[in-house]
Amino acid sequence: MRLSNVMGWVGAIALALAPYHMPGVRGYWLACVGLSLLTIQAAHLRAYNLILLNVVSIVGYWTLI
Repeated sequence: MRLSNVMGWVGAIALALAPYHMPGVRGYWLACVGLSLLTIQAAHLRAYNLILLNVVSIVGYWTLI
């Protein structure tokens, strides 16, 4: 399995767990980490629309930390 695929799976799991820890800081960190890992996978796939969406979401969650 490629490293980008593993990072995508870990990112998806982190993003799936994040809402259960919000509105605490842990939930926002999980969301940022998950989106960051999914952004790496999206970059590998050259899915620029997902990259932009993930970056905007990361900035939004980062402002809540």
